[in-house]
Amino acid sequence: FTQGDMLEVPWPEADLSLLNSTEFPEEFRSKLVARLEALPLDSVVVTYDWKLPESAFREFCSLTLPVSRGTVDCRLFRRRCLRSEKALSSAGDDRLGQRTDRTD
Repeated sequence: FTQGDMLEVPWPEADLSLLNSTEFPEEFRSKLVARLEALPLDSVVVTYDWKLPESAFREFCSLTLPVSRGTVDCRLFRRRCLRSEKALSSAGDDRLGQRTDRTD
């Protein structure tokens, strides 16, 4: 494990990120969105009681889950192209925004 400020320490490569975000204050969430927008395309982000911005994430599942204090809204999002990435894609990078399945 890495100990430190999650807005500053390097994140490991992952296809799935779980954020138990119920108690995150709004200011922290805003800063965290910038970090999440840097995730690779098609990465999956799971949040509790937090809807990520549609400009960078597409929600594909929503569930109400029981927890010790009641329930949480669990949402699953897939990282999508940002406007600036779409501009790169239209400039000739056909791979940007395309899902590629690894075979290795």
